Amino acid sequence: NDPKYNENDLWNMFNAQAAGAWDITTGSKNVIVAVVDTGINYNHEDLKDNMWTDTNGKHGHNYVPDAADPSDPMDDMGHGTHCAGTIGAVGNNGKGVVGMAWDVSLMAVKVMDAEGQGETSNMLPGIIDAVKNGAKVISMSLGEPTVSQSLTDVIRSISDEAVVVAAAGNEGSDIDRIYAEPANIVSENLISIAAIDKDSTLAYFSNYGLHNVDVAAP
Repeated sequence: NDPKYNENDLWNMFNAQAAGAWDITTGSKNVIVAVVDTGINYNHEDLKDNMWTDTNGKHGHNYVPDAADPSDPMDDMGHGTHCAGTIGAVGNNGKGVVGMAWDVSLMAVKVMDAEGQGETSNMLPGIIDAVKNGAKVISMSLGEPTVSQSLTDVIRSISDEAVVVAAAGNEGSDIDRIYAEPANIVSENLISIAAIDKDSTLAYFSNYGLHNVDVAAP
């Protein structure tokens, strides 16, 4: 009964036949998904009930240098909140949208600032701490055209503990030829994902690659 669950606002859920999956499961609060991004608006009416909370009542951590409060991962840009909604907005609550997993625990790992900018050095402790706190899925809808052996090492080091879901990127490029990280990192626990549009064809902005992209999603 979520008002935006319709073929225009949430065409991605319709095209993916999400309702069929929801007949089987709507997820589990025991699964922690760390959203490594611009933070999450943990007060959002469609997200607050699915937010992970630590022993101090915090919903994650802020790894942006010189953050006023490192224990506060509030989103001041919006991208992380959007991604968190796609992953795990509360379903069937008569409000807003619905996420793929109605029941999930969303951990906010803020590594990018209000301009959507961040360094690899912000991501490393974020990923490590997220896994230490029980995250089983690491969502990384971000990227940069540089090679970081340290990021590769960290992602490979958690291969027995967590799956890393990485966006292929939005430059419309072949990432078999032009490097994009983390999508290009070769690790058994990393899934690189391109974007498709309403017609189930590659989105005009999406990166692609025969060898470096694993799957495409709406």
